[in-house]
Amino acid sequence: MKKLWAPGVFLSIGFLLAGCAGGTSSTQATPSSEAQQNISAATNVDTQATEKVDSMISTSDNVERAYQHLASECMVSKGYPDRKTYYMVETFPVRSLLSPQPLSVEYARNSGYPSPAPPSRYASLEGSINMTEQEGKAYYGDNGKGGCREEAELKLYGSGTLAGTREEITKKLLPYIRASVSNGAYLSLDEEWARCMAERGYTYSSSDIAYEAVRGTPTEQQTAIDDATCREKNNYEEKTGQVLDAYMTTFLEKEQGLIEQVTTAKKTAEENARKILS
Repeated sequence: MKKLWAPGVFLSIGFLLAGCAGGTSSTQATPSSEAQQNISAATNVDTQATEKVDSMISTSDNVERAYQHLASECMVSKGYPDRKTYYMVETFPVRSLLSPQPLSVEYARNSGYPSPAPPSRYASLEGSINMTEQEGKAYYGDNGKGGCREEAELKLYGSGTLAGTREEITKKLLPYIRASVSNGAYLSLDEEWARCMAERGYTYSSSDIAYEAVRGTPTEQQTAIDDATCREKNNYEEKTGQVLDAYMTTFLEKEQGLIEQVTTAKKTAEENARKILS
């Protein structure tokens, strides 16, 4: 069964905008609100809908560099060492928030199963950018207010700061992703996959269950190879993308106000980033 890797869809290491525990554990999505229950797949699907949402929630390299420059400048002005890299609110492509993660036969042959959670771009920097409690307070502020993080975002996004919009994006987007999981849209994919795996001697009903059963064991790699082979045979990834596109089309149709707000904030950030980096 598909699972949603959330609840912290748009989260940074160290703090969560959604106010939920996120990261390395999965939650099986269930309808959690009346709004979610009223969400359905679009009839006329935009086949680029997921790509458009990914573009909307992403952060450009220029904005990232400008942010790091501003954060470093602010922290140094407060008497702290220049760490060069500071945690910025992190976003992930919509597809990476659903498990199982994409898996090719080539990847399985080389590495077995991928991590079930989307990787953080800060994962390799954990040791080098650990902050003391005092330094962390200077960066994050009190309850997310008044620190160098907020100062950097305000200088980038201005009065239309995306900092205040990200929580709204989380609240608005998550129900659409949950709806795609909880209404059984992916059920036939798992059934096709399970039949294919049964022909190879397995009894798993989903890739998630297979992964949990074999991870770290001598049979992981072969199971992953068979898993990936069955996915390719049944066009698993393509069909997953089609379901996501249907729900992301609905999101784009229903959330025009939010989309305009985000688009304006991102445009402001790009303009300010060019000035900051010039």
